[in-house]
Amino acid sequence: MLLQMIYDGNIHPDEWLRQFNTYCFLKKITEDNVKLAKMMIDSTIHVPKDVTSLTELVSALKAEFIETFRKLCRDAEIDDLREQKEYFVETLPYVLKKKFLDKIDDIKSLSDIFLRFNNLLIEPTSNFFIKNGSIVAIRHVATGKYLSTIENLRYETGSESQMVFLGDTEPHHTSLWKIKFDKDYATIDTFVTLQQRFDKFLGIRYDYNNYYNSRGDYYKSPSQNTEVSCNVIKENDNDNKWRFDTNDLNYQGLFKNTSKRKLQVLKYKSENIGGDTSKFIETFRKLCRDAEIDDLKEQKEYFVETLTYALRKKFLDIIDDIESLSDLILRFNKLLIGPTLSTNIKNGSVVALKHVSTGKYLSTIENLRYKTGSGSQMVYLGVSELDRSSLWIIKFD
Repeated sequence: MLLQMIYDGNIHPDEWLRQFNTYCFLKKITEDNVKLAKMMIDSTIHVPKDVTSLTELVSALKAEFIETFRKLCRDAEIDDLREQKEYFVETLPYVLKKKFLDKIDDIKSLSDIFLRFNNLLIEPTSNFFIKNGSIVAIRHVATGKYLSTIENLRYETGSESQMVFLGDTEPHHTSLWKIKFDKDYATIDTFVTLQQRFDKFLGIRYDYNNYYNSRGDYYKSPSQNTEVSCNVIKENDNDNKWRFDTNDLNYQGLFKNTSKRKLQVLKYKSENIGGDTSKFIETFRKLCRDAEIDDLKEQKEYFVETLTYALRKKFLDIIDDIESLSDLILRFNKLLIGPTLSTNIKNGSVVALKHVSTGKYLSTIENLRYKTGSGSQMVYLGVSELDRSSLWIIKFD
């Protein structure tokens, strides 16, 4: 199974992450997951050194995956949308391929292909069929955090049972559950149990009065709602049975609205006070995609609202003629490094060196060194968008 876990760019990063998390669960790997994941990425694929979580890693791989697919289409001079569709579909695993083909009849551009695919991945009914005994993670829509539990971490009130809580924004061993039911595949209205890896089940408990030999009310959580906990109880106990219910949920609408609210409060923080421009841009792109904001005018408005007053006025003066979100971001990067990207290069100017054939920038990262030769700090072709690793000070006499 380990050989199948190598990421070589030929499948979508989300599918690879799902396989990787399942592998870690089955092998009971609970530490250094990010380090292990990086080791499983083909050496020809650039991974930023400052990646510290699986979420950041997959975001970097997604950008590389999409950029690679675009570049290969461009280099092969494949401009026909129908042909682009066919090649993209062939990158997908079998379980996604048929589902995706049903959703792309009306797309009008390559960008629409990527957007439609991301929408497919977050649909609650799209996905992989859930089999009895599957290992699953359950993510809260509004917060993006996973349902989690830790052995022997208990409530101090109520039943004092093992606590259930919202954990991190990426799944790991505390947020993986074995799902069980009495047929081959789960559907709407299937009654299921969720078993944590220490043979405890997700459920609710009631107070039992031994004197009267009678059942009391369900225990209350610290919020005074019904407590949910993890306990060693029988699988056929109705108090730990759950059912999928999506009939009345406007999932996409909720997801879009949540992403729009996040856009409204997103603020740019300059790097000289601890901000990260590349991460800010990646977050902005993702929120626009999740909120399905495709209109350039609306994207401009949201982007401008993220800026400080001093930057906002300067930025508004230079974005009248842009034609895409990528142009918007490129213009913003040029604004940040200001006059140093003017026509006349001066001694001490900050510049970026773009490789003509590939469109990628000459880059380097502190302490990333060659393992052979001089052992000096490595220089490589980075991504096709400016970031701090691709800026250089040019000096001459």
